[in-house]
Amino acid sequence: MARQLVGTLVAPFDAKDFKDEHRERVQELIRRKSEGEEIKAPKEEKPRRVKDLMAALKASLEASNGDGAGEEKPRRKTRAKKKAA
Repeated sequence: MARQLVGTLVAPFDAKDFKDEHRERVQELIRRKSEGEEIKAPKEEKPRRVKDLMAALKASLEASNGDGAGEEKPRRKTRAKKKAA
């Protein structure tokens, strides 16, 4: 299921599609600070805990393709290695 989810998110990379928002925010803070504004750190939010990871994964998969339809590729069978006696 995880592979299916990742497969739905795969796309060619084009750097022009992204912008460095972190850098822009830091530069804005530096500008404001240099103008004499007092900068206060925001309060930290507690991260939400995911109670059921499988349910969260299924929800992400359904959100990515609309209905969650699709078959997972079957796993390859591996042979157990025999120990030399």
